[in-house]
Amino acid sequence: MSKQSNQQLIKYLLIVFAIVLGLEILNTQSPQFIWIIIWGGIVFVSWQHYYRPIAQVMFWISAVGLSITILDTALIRFIIVGLIVYFLYVYFQDHQSSNDQGDANTSADEELIDGDILFTNQWFGTRKTEKDNYKWHDINYQSIAGQTVIDLNKTVLPSDEPTIVIQQMFGSIKIIVPNDVEVRVHHSILTGSIDVFGYGDDRLVNRTLNLKTQGYDDAHQKVRIYSTLIAGKIEVKRG
Repeated sequence: MSKQSNQQLIKYLLIVFAIVLGLEILNTQSPQFIWIIIWGGIVFVSWQHYYRPIAQVMFWISAVGLSITILDTALIRFIIVGLIVYFLYVYFQDHQSSNDQGDANTSADEELIDGDILFTNQWFGTRKTEKDNYKWHDINYQSIAGQTVIDLNKTVLPSDEPTIVIQQMFGSIKIIVPNDVEVRVHHSILTGSIDVFGYGDDRLVNRTLNLKTQGYDDAHQKVRIYSTLIAGKIEVKRG
């Protein structure tokens, strides 16, 4: 499944979600929607500062409150249908991609080797590189929600141009880079914040950023970072 088609489907589902919410607000006088707005506002604000412990507590409290409030509305039915549509779409896209690759491999003239990987795809949770030294392999993985921490000080980066690709729906991404390594960050996000070597913005909405350090183009040691978030924060810092 291509990265672009994945982002487009998510955007369409969010648009439909907003339309359904608007129609329900216009067609009912239930106080539930006042609480939805209140809880939703707290969720949004606390998510912008999720890296703070108090914000994490407020986020989960408000998320539970919001979930309970919408259980009796048509929104929950839309969410269920939307998730089913999304996962079916991902499944069939991946299945089609696997078939295409299988057809292509039948005529391959060279033997393919299954290489090692650092991270595997997972639904939820925290992913961290090892505390001890580890062998470098390019990173490319997807997650629904969680925290990702990658410390490049614990490995030896190759001299070509190592690549990190992270597609995550919700959560935080932290990448720690050695002082002598130049960096390029290509980040796409619907809502959230970014902090790259002091360059910060806590109010990103539907943005794509392409940042690089001054000596990146001529550097012998450098790393490329591609990341995607629906809501969350990415932090790239020296360590």
